[in-house]
Amino acid sequence: MDLRERVVVALSAGATSVAVAARFGVSSSWVRKIRLRLRYEGHVRPTPHPGRAPLVGDALRGTLHRIVCMHPDATLAELCDAFAKKTDVRVSVTTMFRYVEGFGITRKKRLSTPPSAKPSASRPRARRSGVDASSAGAAASSFSTKAASISR
Repeated sequence: MDLRERVVVALSAGATSVAVAARFGVSSSWVRKIRLRLRYEGHVRPTPHPGRAPLVGDALRGTLHRIVCMHPDATLAELCDAFAKKTDVRVSVTTMFRYVEGFGITRKKRLSTPPSAKPSASRPRARRSGVDASSAGAAASSFSTKAASISR
């Protein structure tokens, strides 16, 4: 039995909204809303969710998944075009991204980028862990146990 129906049974047995709410672990305002819905609408079914139905329903999800798998190197815009040709349903690039992401398919082309054939124009940076080559002289003299000689 649905929670709404159990709440109605408890209310019809004479329990208060607060007592029914405590018994079922819900808020008393929700129990009152259920009571009002039963009184004015004659049922306690849930109300439909607001908003329009999705463009890509369950019937078209399989088609969309096949198109994405058949064209692994296609851009999102190209996938939108292919889906529109196949189904006569036009979706935006953002919608296509959401469905592709929902399928768990990544759009990254490679796992890692190969190193560039052209050498780097800048010189490699020194490491910051410890003493680097450029400040070795200054760092070594600051830890010296010998007295510093002053040359003038």
